[in-house]
Amino acid sequence: AGTLVLDEMPREHAWRRDVEDVVAAGTRAAALTAQLLAYSRKQVLLPRRIDVHATLLEVHAMLRRLIGEQITIDIGSRTGSWAVQADPNQLEQVMLNLALNARDAMPHGGTISFQTEQVVIDRTYSASHVGLVPGEYVMLAVSDTGTGMDETTRAQIFEPFFTTKAVGQGTGLGLATVYGIIRQSGGHIFVYSESGLGTTFHIYLPRAEGDAAPSDPLGAAPTLVGGGNSTILLVEDAADVRAFVARVLTRSGYSVLVADGPSAALELLAADPGFVDLMLSDVIMPGMTGRELAAIVAQSRPEIQVLFMSGYTDNAIDDQGELDGRLHFLHKPFTPDQLLAEISRTLSGNAARGT
Repeated sequence: AGTLVLDEMPREHAWRRDVEDVVAAGTRAAALTAQLLAYSRKQVLLPRRIDVHATLLEVHAMLRRLIGEQITIDIGSRTGSWAVQADPNQLEQVMLNLALNARDAMPHGGTISFQTEQVVIDRTYSASHVGLVPGEYVMLAVSDTGTGMDETTRAQIFEPFFTTKAVGQGTGLGLATVYGIIRQSGGHIFVYSESGLGTTFHIYLPRAEGDAAPSDPLGAAPTLVGGGNSTILLVEDAADVRAFVARVLTRSGYSVLVADGPSAALELLAADPGFVDLMLSDVIMPGMTGRELAAIVAQSRPEIQVLFMSGYTDNAIDDQGELDGRLHFLHKPFTPDQLLAEISRTLSGNAARGT
């Protein structure tokens, strides 16, 4: 709601700075919550079959802007094209976090190296790597020529809030987030480091059957779909959230049907035979979940696209915290821009997930 206030508030308004501070604090709180959910492996994943090396190449341009000119980024050649089942956005976050961590370990410059490789783990190798079972994997190795770590530091780096940085220079959640994402994706991560000799992370993601699906470049803006003649059925039991979302959608030109729960949504659809482009639904609601509502709607109105939104994660989507690859999901809290961007992706099909 703060962003809506800013949109309508003159830049010279005496309270504008205060509202901006409130919005910034909310954004930081949401980011911290997302990192904690990642570490605890309770965030919602949108997995699909992807090519790890192709994802790395897409991230490279952003890495170049973030890392700085004093550090060389070396992307190794592709040594295979096995697909893995993972959330591409989360995997991109892993790559970014590891790169930023490596940058901080090289204050005077150095090299960050990325390499992907197809590997077959045998019983001998798995015996010396806890949790890693024999099988076929895609390995992502990330190395730096930085200061390295001693044994004590190395043993704690995946713990939340552990950091070697000065106060105010980090939350200690970067590597904890990496660990949580990889483990929730069914993978494993190991670190090799010595003081003064740099650090290498090895990530193993199980091979998935089938070919990798093409992925969208990191940060690519969706093709915006204006409200125009598009109609959205909004299903949300929380009155304040419902009012906020309806206001954003209406201001953006969408026709909005508003329901305070699943029963009201079904009544609206039964009473109005007009075309509905999208159902934007909360996941956890009294009497019926968003998934159950979507299944009912699909039987009579299969043309309606579905976008779920929720602040819940643990068991809210399914037992593994994963969303069906054909569906779309938006984490609460979200800004108006994030809401409109995800609606555009869903309507335009630019973010089709899975096969």
